Amino acid sequence: MAAAIPRHLLETLVNCPSCLQRYTEPRVLPTCGHTICSMCLENEWNEKYKRFCPVKTCRKEISSTINSLNDLPLNQTVIDLIKSCNFNVEANGKCQVCNQSPSFVKCSHCCLFVCFECANQHRRETLTSLTNNINTLEQDYLNMNDYINHAREKLIETRKQSLDNIQNHYTRLIDELRHVQITNEEIVERQSITWNNELELIIDEYKQRCEQISKTIQELRTTITDWSTIEQFKQLQMKLNHLQEDIREANEIFHEHLPDMKVFEIEHDDIQKKTKKINQIDSPCQTDELILGNGKNHLSILSGSIRIQHLDGK
Repeated sequence: MAAAIPRHLLETLVNCPSCLQRYTEPRVLPTCGHTICSMCLENEWNEKYKRFCPVKTCRKEISSTINSLNDLPLNQTVIDLIKSCNFNVEANGKCQVCNQSPSFVKCSHCCLFVCFECANQHRRETLTSLTNNINTLEQDYLNMNDYINHAREKLIETRKQSLDNIQNHYTRLIDELRHVQITNEEIVERQSITWNNELELIIDEYKQRCEQISKTIQELRTTITDWSTIEQFKQLQMKLNHLQEDIREANEIFHEHLPDMKVFEIEHDDIQKKTKKINQIDSPCQTDELILGNGKNHLSILSGSIRIQHLDGK
């Protein structure tokens, strides 16, 4: 009895990697070495200028020198293997899906041991589901791409509008600032003129006050000079008072020692006359002359008195 082929190898050897179904006229692609059934290649060949390997994980371009499917060689080994499978595959009980045909393979979709027919049916269903999912994803991708494009356009438009609004705002703000600047300059200029006029008036007023102060200072200087003269008069008056006191004391002394009082009466009258003259003094020079004259007279009187006393003593 011939050796049985393992089931996991059978799935990869007798089924097309593109449609996952049993090979029909398997042909070899020279660019990548994959074996593809003629049905899958026909779908790739119709109305296409460039042709690619149908296997989704490969997708290498088929050489442009191959013009038709007949130019691709048949995989005779796979054909012989398919023909011999019916005799060398060992059955493993009944199919767990249909419970009628013998099971030869383990379905990769439901992990059950099934017959070839159920396995192919599961593969077709899986392929259909994958195709639908892919189509759904492609449609979602297109919708998302449209949404992204729309959002990008809206963002660009919003950005442009925002920039325009910002530019208009700053332009308006600059215009307002310029207007405010011009207005402030006019106000400052008017205030400057007003302040200059007021300052000139204040300066004129202070000039007048300074002139008045200068006159007052001059008058005060004159007054101070007059007060100095008055002070000199006061000092001379004090000297005269002291002189009168000395004369009075001398008179008392002579009155005690001399019997003849005529001389002192004359002196007393003379003192009264001198006092009247003092009250009529107009300048310090006159005062000095008066003091000098009084001194001389007093000395002459004293000399006469001394002579009289001397004669009486003899």
